[in-house]
Amino acid sequence: MNYEKKIINKIKNIKNIYFFLIKLSKKLPIYPKKYKKKKFLIKECQTKLWLYLKFKKKKLFIISISESKIINGILYLIINIFKKKSYLEIINYNYYFFKKINLINLLSFNRYKNIINIINKIKKKTILFLKK
Repeated sequence: MNYEKKIINKIKNIKNIYFFLIKLSKKLPIYPKKYKKKKFLIKECQTKLWLYLKFKKKKLFIISISESKIINGILYLIINIFKKKSYLEIINYNYYFFKKINLINLLSFNRYKNIINIINKIKKKTILFLKK
């Protein structure tokens, strides 16, 4: 079973999704201070969010952090969803997981839009990397 389906099954049995996301936020790796620069700051988000992408050996490595624990939990999910995907799978990602867990009804519209913007930014940067 892939990571997305495993988490979807887990979420189905959870009564408090927010508590689950806060718990996941604690698993997020420490964000290095050297990447807490303006150029890695995502301006569209309500709270400060930094996103650093590294392309190496046909894999994408994502490091990210937000001032919001709930968003950090979602970032943890995004990182784990993309870490085993090829560049082509990242570019063609269809938001399956986020639709399946009904994220639009769990978050405010602006927060949901920010998550989609983050995923789109990852997809765009992957396309730009492949064009080099």
